[in-house]
Amino acid sequence: PSGPFASYTPITWNTFTTLAASEDVSAISFNWGWGSPAAGVNTSFWSARYDGMLLAPQDGLYIFYVDGVDDGVRLYVDNNPLIDKWLAQPPTSYISDLISLTAGLHPIRVDFAQGPGGASIYLSWSSNTFPKELIDPASSSIGTPSPAPTFTSTPVSCDCPILDVLNKCSQGVIANGIRLASMQDSDAIIALLYRVEDEVLGSTPTGQRYIDLYYENGLEISGILARSPELTEEALAALQLWQPNLQALVDGDGEMAAITSGQVESVQDFLDHLSTLGSSALQQTIAGERARRPLESMSGMTMDEAWSYLNGYQIEWLPPLNTKNPYSAQQGKVVPVEFTLTDMNGEFVEDPSIELRVLDASGNVVMISTGISKNPAQGITIQGHPQGAAPKYHYNLDTSGLPKGNYTVQVFYNSTAPQEASVWQITIVGKK
Repeated sequence: PSGPFASYTPITWNTFTTLAASEDVSAISFNWGWGSPAAGVNTSFWSARYDGMLLAPQDGLYIFYVDGVDDGVRLYVDNNPLIDKWLAQPPTSYISDLISLTAGLHPIRVDFAQGPGGASIYLSWSSNTFPKELIDPASSSIGTPSPAPTFTSTPVSCDCPILDVLNKCSQGVIANGIRLASMQDSDAIIALLYRVEDEVLGSTPTGQRYIDLYYENGLEISGILARSPELTEEALAALQLWQPNLQALVDGDGEMAAITSGQVESVQDFLDHLSTLGSSALQQTIAGERARRPLESMSGMTMDEAWSYLNGYQIEWLPPLNTKNPYSAQQGKVVPVEFTLTDMNGEFVEDPSIELRVLDASGNVVMISTGISKNPAQGITIQGHPQGAAPKYHYNLDTSGLPKGNYTVQVFYNSTAPQEASVWQITIVGKK
């Protein structure tokens, strides 16, 4: 299959929330195309539930068919799940396992969810006594009122704010003078974001944490966007600005896509305005995340570098300190403090936010060095290992001005646990 949802991604948007319409139908046989299923219902991101009674003409084995379903479907007979394909997908057909039914009435339910793009679904069945046919009053099945649908629409109370933004966009919202050319443009962005979620964010614990935060706060953010067309326009403009970079990231070309200051500012401005309109809990979450990984640090990075930055770095202490903890140093000597920082791929990284502190036994800071220097006498430098091996961080800890006692070396960096230092103990002993 082809199309933006050919990968059959799980449905993550909210469904069955606000009742929008209800009507009786004679059969589940619909091709709505890109239109609305009923007055008051969106053209995209809505759900429907069909409940009815099915008359089995005689005891026997039956098979159920859902054809051309676009997008999600769940089929229940006698409250037993027969087909469960709650997916964003192109038109696809599914066949149930054989089910034994006794002659008479059986409750039947079909849940349907529509995302972006076209919408369609057809429900049929067959038995050892009749071939495949549509379930309708003229078939072998219906002797009682046909399934009655309940349509539900989620234009406001959706837990996925991006879907809200793109749904509004597809209906003609202009963002900073830019209008998406068609619903297909919304589909393309949504398909891209699903790939970002599944292929990038879902691949690391940090990424999964961002996914969880997104959905935990999604309902509130959707409500804010529904009440603020200006913020919706701002969100859409930011999405379009980042679209080429995100595409490069999922396509494996992240090292070729640089992040501009304008892109960073678009996210910062949106978060500033969102925070102003949000609850105190949302404000605290946004402030905490921005302090955890400052966005301005990503300006000028490639997408691959930014993804590594968001996941944090690992530290490895090197000799001589790592030979013993605490490390014993003679008073007046210079102790070479050395370590490496690597990203999630094991590659050495330069972290301009690096900071080294030396604390005495009472917790007082007696030495501090921030950032990377070119002069070993002035601070932290990056040096190469002998024989051209991997580079390392180096700091000359001069103990000549320190009294004997126990000290703690702290290194603050962009760690996997932000704002937590890596520490090593040093004991300064008297001169021999």
